[in-house]
Parts: sequence; structure tokens; C-alpha cells
Amino acid sequence: EKFAVKDGELKYIAEKLTAQESNWVKEMGIKGNSYVLGTNPNDGVTITDGKLSTNWVDQSDGSSNIPLDIVGNYIEIPEGVTKIDEFAFSNGAALKNVILPSSLTYIGSKSFYGCSSLTNILIPEGVTNIGNYVFGGCSSLESITIPKGVTDISFNTFYGCTSLTNISIPEEVTIIGPNAFENCTSLTSIVIPKATTQVYEDAFKGCTSLTNITIEGDARFTSSNISNWGIDTTKVTISGSGYKTT
Repeated sequence: EKFAVKDGELKYIAEKLTAQESNWVKEMGIKGNSYVLGTNPNDGVTITDGKLSTNWVDQSDGSSNIPLDIVGNYIEIPEGVTKIDEFAFSNGAALKNVILPSSLTYIGSKSFYGCSSLTNILIPEGVTNIGNYVFGGCSSLESITIPKGVTDISFNTFYGCTSLTNISIPEEVTIIGPNAFENCTSLTSIVIPKATTQVYEDAFKGCTSLTNITIEGDARFTSSNISNWGIDTTKVTISGSGYKTT
């Protein structure tokens, strides 16, 4: 499986690369066996000024989607890319492993949404912004570490990550958005850091294996607050200095 980059656009090509196509790959520094195949000649992934993005296609009904298919199971994004735009690898069901560059600072909404075979991804320390639904539907993702620079876990970020058993929330996180971990059915425990002042409704809805929540820091969350998190308080043990029992 081969791919090439022409004028910044990642495209599927024939099994054998021409000399010019080989130069495109070399110049862009993209590695791996994944490629993007669009149903429209203008579809594709582009890298422009450090931003990796997909080309939108407007439908006749006024909606927009990206009719792209990720084929292959591995891709390495080159150094110098600072932003992955929304939907960039959305619904890449075959994609198992992604290597992100240390230069990356932003991962856009739904950029890996529906990558149901993705088992491993290391988010670089320089990332400070992770959009909503970024890993939604990544049902094979087992563990992930969020970089220290992230202060906000957006809504539905890990929605439907049914294999996720462990996640480390950095101390700097102040907000956990609505439905952030909804239907993470394998998640057994979680620690809310002391900097977190807001956990929105249904953040842990459908986390049927969740048995322990530890809240660090000053006492600020009560049973009334926690009742909105979407958990069964009769089955989940709430502990830690951040939990105010009265």
C-alpha cells in the first residue's frame, strides 16, 4: 500500500512510486502505510503552514462531510506539523497506530473520531488543546495520557472508548466537559485533580465498570454535585479530600 503527497495533499497512488512521487513523500516527511482515498478529485489531506487538514465537500442538502477512507494501519505525521484539523482521520477504521510529532500543539474536534482499531497513541507534551469528540468511538483504545498543558477536557472527548481501562488526568485540568467519558464501559477508577473546579453533567454516564472516584484538593464537590455526573452513587465509592460529605 503506497501513498504520496502532491502539492501538500496526501493521496493514494499505484503500488509503485514514480521518481517524482518519491520526492513528494521525501519532501513532506510522511511515513507509514496509511493513505487517504477520496471519492472526489479534490478530496484529501493537506499540510499547509504546519496545519494538517481535510478538504470539505458540501452536499446538495446543505450538510458537509468528508468522504475519505483511511486505508492501512499506521501513519507517522512529520515534525513541523503544529495542528491537526477537525475530522482529519475521522472514521479511519483500519488505523491502529499513529505517531504524532513533538511540534504538535492542537488536535481538532473529531480528528480521530471512529478510529475503532486505534489501540495506541502518544499525545506530545506540547499539545494544549484537544477538541470535542477527538477520540469518540475509538473502541479499541486501552489507555492514554493527557499532556500537562491541557486544561480542559472537552465534551465527548472519549465518548464510547469501551476498551479504555486507564486514563491519567493532568493536575492542570480545570474542566471536565459534558459526556467527556460517556460509555467508557471498561474504566474502573478515575482521579479528579485538585485544580478541577467543574465537572459537567453526564461526564461519566454509562461507565458501568466504574467503582472508584478520588477527588483531590480542597473540599468542593458534594453529593449533590456528583449526582449530575451520570454515575450510580450506590455502586461508586467517592473519596478524597475534595469530596465534601456534609
